[in-house]
Amino acid sequence: MKTWLNKESLNHCEGDYYLIIGSPVKHSLSPKMHNLAFKLNNIPATYFSLDLKVDELPEVIKNLKNDKNFKGMNITYPLKEAVLKYCDELSEVSKLTGAVNTVKNEDGRWIATTTDGIGFFNGLNDNNVEVKGKKILLLGAGGAARVIAAQSLFEGIDELIIFNRTLQKAQNLKEKLQETADKTGVKIRVFPLEDEDRLSKEVEESDILVNATSVGMGSDDNSLIKPEDLHENLVVCEIVYKEKTELAKEAEKQGLKVIDGLPMLLFQGAESFKIWTDKEFPVAEVQQKLFDN
Repeated sequence: MKTWLNKESLNHCEGDYYLIIGSPVKHSLSPKMHNLAFKLNNIPATYFSLDLKVDELPEVIKNLKNDKNFKGMNITYPLKEAVLKYCDELSEVSKLTGAVNTVKNEDGRWIATTTDGIGFFNGLNDNNVEVKGKKILLLGAGGAARVIAAQSLFEGIDELIIFNRTLQKAQNLKEKLQETADKTGVKIRVFPLEDEDRLSKEVEESDILVNATSVGMGSDDNSLIKPEDLHENLVVCEIVYKEKTELAKEAEKQGLKVIDGLPMLLFQGAESFKIWTDKEFPVAEVQQKLFDN
């Protein structure tokens, strides 16, 4: 067992405690965000990060299950799927995506969901982007894309278009979402990224473009979208916030509305906080103190 979780290590805590688990979590901003939120709400609780790999999970889970002071946690890579079997109740979105990022401990009963998707859409709302009746084009079908796709079915959108390098992966995602999409009236179509003509056509007809791939980050100066396909009414969204992709740079150059991953980070944290405490997360204060230069 990690010695960090020994009660002796928690003696300096006042009241309950929360965690973020995964690996690596050393640079996670969640402890700063939530500890500030606890302070501003006068909640006597502490939030820690715990670097944890999959093979270390069972023993730690056993100890957490028996600790009355443990009230909840966030889960990040590579544990979002591994934690599922320890949860007693899953939200609809977690059932659809097969992943969780938030657990609330209710007297030993673990209630789990994923707040990344609702965090993304609350971030759009905070930036005055209307999604009801809109067409969303999603680039990618990985972890973040799956959660955004699943949550979109509950947001009143009209159509979801998914492009992915591996078409089968996008088709598998569509199949998993189809029953819910039929109930909520959302049309889903999937295409391979290599179909550039189709991609150009769909971009031109979309309202919101979400890049959930790593293309254009770091030293990669590529973009999946041709500059001439962007249009003035298109909102461009990224899931990263520490750097601008080539797509974001080009969209800004053309005067388009561009939203990076910071609102998603803030609002997924806000949703977790509300689930745990039944209180509102001080989004504006946290952003001002931790992110605004």
